[in-house]
Amino acid sequence: MSSTYKNIVVAGAGNVGGLIVEELVKNPAFNVTVLSRTSDRDIRGATIKAVGDYDNLEVLVSALQGADVVINTLNGGFGADPKRNLVHAAAQVGVKLYVPSEFGLPQESLDDPTSFNYHKIATRKVLKELNIPHTLVFTGPFPEICITPIFGFDFANGKAHFVGDGNSAVLADQDTYSLNSQISWTTRRDIARFVAHALAHFKPSQLENKALRIEGTRATSRDVVSMYERTHPGKHIAITTESEDEAKEFIKSNPGMMGGLKYLTMLFGQGEALLTSAEGSELSNRDWPEWNPTSLEDVIKTLD
Repeated sequence: MSSTYKNIVVAGAGNVGGLIVEELVKNPAFNVTVLSRTSDRDIRGATIKAVGDYDNLEVLVSALQGADVVINTLNGGFGADPKRNLVHAAAQVGVKLYVPSEFGLPQESLDDPTSFNYHKIATRKVLKELNIPHTLVFTGPFPEICITPIFGFDFANGKAHFVGDGNSAVLADQDTYSLNSQISWTTRRDIARFVAHALAHFKPSQLENKALRIEGTRATSRDVVSMYERTHPGKHIAITTESEDEAKEFIKSNPGMMGGLKYLTMLFGQGEALLTSAEGSELSNRDWPEWNPTSLEDVIKTLD
């Protein structure tokens, strides 16, 4: 058990943050604080601190006093805390480790301020500029959230809709788009378990200015459809597709959340959701051999 980190602050307790808090409070060695916009939250085993909309730096600095680790689980892809006030507050109090709101795909492009990962990548830049030790946690998509109609998997109505021709197509920029591109899928509970374990057992040298790439199951969009049909006898899923140009036009016309979600589905087909796609990248699963994440097929079995 590492004694480096004791006081853990989690910003946000929603889709991912709530489960991370649940796993952290199981460990009596951790003092867990949750930053919330209001004070009416009640989370067993954690202290709640109200900080409003993260726009008051002084309030955040006060809330982070004594923190060893800050875990930001706010919706980073859509620009929560756009001024990076939480990062600046963490720098002022001298936290030992900052975990930004990644929990997704390891993209690197900072060109388009409307892209889904723009704010995440901008946060990485600020962390480096302020010399704050940090850990990036890349997980791929969450199957319990992403295998849903909004991402094209409308299994309840017997259909699935993706970008591409169903097999492989060459885009105008020469990227390959395919429903056969491998995707790293990881459930939120397994992510929370890994984060809590890493803070308790990993050495600082394994975490500081490092990326953890954790993968529950590797499977293509076509594999997901096949798993559903296999685990739901008698069900057949009809696959339809749209062109890249159609998808880009939708994204352009819908610059908010809906456009961001469509952008993500494009990334799935381009191979950007495979955590080991970059040269030299390796999975961190090997650092906790006993992790035993939930299989993708077990998640799909629970779907209607």
